[in-house]
Amino acid sequence: MRQGHRGCVRRESIKVTGVDAIECGATVSRAYSFALQIFVQDNADRCQADTFPGPDLVLGQTWERHETLDRDGIMNLYWTPNLESGEITFELHAKTQGWAGLGFSANGAMTGSDVVVGWIKDGQTYFTDRHAVGNELSLVDESQDYELLFSSEGEEGLILRFKRLFDTCDENDFYITSDTWSLIYAYGETDPDGEDPFHEGRDHRVPSMGNGWKRRIRGPFEVDGFTLNEGEEEVFEQFMQNYPHGSSCFDPDISYLIGKCQSVLQGWAVSGVGEKYPEHAGYPLRPDSEGPTYYRMEMHYNNPQLIDDIHDESGLTIYYTDNLRTYDMGTIVFGSRVVYTELVPPGLGDFMTVGHCPGECTEMFIPPEGIHIFSGLLHSHLLGRKMRARIFRDGEELPWIFHDEHYDSDFQQSRILREEFLLLPGDHITVECDLDSSEREDVTLGGLTDNDEMCEFFVMYYPRVELNHCSSTMEYQFFHTLFELGGVHLNTETLNWELDGTNQILQEHFRGFDWENFDVEAYQEAVRFSPQQGTCGGVSYFLEVKDVTFPEYENDYIPPPRKCPVGNSDP
Repeated sequence: MRQGHRGCVRRESIKVTGVDAIECGATVSRAYSFALQIFVQDNADRCQADTFPGPDLVLGQTWERHETLDRDGIMNLYWTPNLESGEITFELHAKTQGWAGLGFSANGAMTGSDVVVGWIKDGQTYFTDRHAVGNELSLVDESQDYELLFSSEGEEGLILRFKRLFDTCDENDFYITSDTWSLIYAYGETDPDGEDPFHEGRDHRVPSMGNGWKRRIRGPFEVDGFTLNEGEEEVFEQFMQNYPHGSSCFDPDISYLIGKCQSVLQGWAVSGVGEKYPEHAGYPLRPDSEGPTYYRMEMHYNNPQLIDDIHDESGLTIYYTDNLRTYDMGTIVFGSRVVYTELVPPGLGDFMTVGHCPGECTEMFIPPEGIHIFSGLLHSHLLGRKMRARIFRDGEELPWIFHDEHYDSDFQQSRILREEFLLLPGDHITVECDLDSSEREDVTLGGLTDNDEMCEFFVMYYPRVELNHCSSTMEYQFFHTLFELGGVHLNTETLNWELDGTNQILQEHFRGFDWENFDVEAYQEAVRFSPQQGTCGGVSYFLEVKDVTFPEYENDYIPPPRKCPVGNSDP
């Protein structure tokens, strides 16, 4: 590796992505994620105040999005998508007199990534579309699909403005969709000697920032949005702001809180930064409304090393207004129930869990004119790899509005739809999670801790209705018979599932289970297609539905094919 070319490598997300380490030579570089918000973010009224003027005032370029990529502010990225032309324009600012690179990666690693690299030397701009085959070298693509629009270098550093198609149909370029992609960057402090830049890793601790989009509005009386305050992000896993069913949420008995304070007002998960609500909807806080009197903020921490000197100062900033909105908004949680029956066997590279909201529930709680969904969050834990929310109506599966074929639990920011979706009474919602337990030796159960699993879909909508949850799980009797179990209860002190009578932790019970002679394929079929036990409801009423499964419908929804010449394919 050449001397004099110091650099750092960092991943970001084309939609949402995760946090882990990259090998860079002999060192490791930590990374965080943010959202490029290409397909789902409303870029009209809500973001008009958040456009960013580029430094090249002569060209008068403004940007829909901006993100500082590192703690020191060395790398800044500006971008604007154009859905009509199918193009996205970037401007990369690097405080260096050397080279800079930006790339897309499926998993955050440099190997296999789609990279663009540029620098200016002796007045000439070098700019190439490449793909990486290792951690150090990238090969120049035969097809140059990134178009350089502007470049400059001065005392403030290097500026590269360029554009590309969402889909270049080049097997060495990434097909940019609304799925999770990782964005990597690298830079060197001097120009390369030839036409190939090298980089070496540098220890670089970067905070988790999430999508940098937020607007701060006036007050008081109606919630307009919220942002997250900094705290102990290393152990702070997620929070939910709940309100009780007609009573206080301040009872010291956690079992009471778990049972009574589960109507979600706000939610946050790893790397999210907050929400901005539409101009015509908000959460009512006025005394004369039918809303709650008390609110409770439920914090989930992950502290496997049992560190006892952590003082968390993270929290929530709520922005509210006295300009009341036209509609009261609400939150509904769809998917699988967070219970032990959501069992994932160990050592499986691909296992699907399924949760249903049956049409009987939406028929009962949603009015004839429907409800308007404007934002959603897909949520699972460490095993999650893919997620989708499927909606069935009148014997047909509708096009997916929320799905992620590259889900990463380490970056979870809600997605605001460019066009609101109208959910109607009788609609059936199925949430599917593709999980990977190949590195686990023990069984994984549904539960609240980081090592447990969830498969949930949070939606924000208006006008508010009574429904706040709608989910299902495998029939308990079927599950207990299948695994020869007696009664099971939740220990509210440890949050472990335990066997009645013995208080043995359920995971310990399964450590002696003979998985080698267990018919995993049959179990997977049962998880996906056997009748489930459903429940749905709100503050004052809930409904139990038996024998919940997929509704009758003609065909699975298939996303439209790419419009590429024969022979071209995804990287």
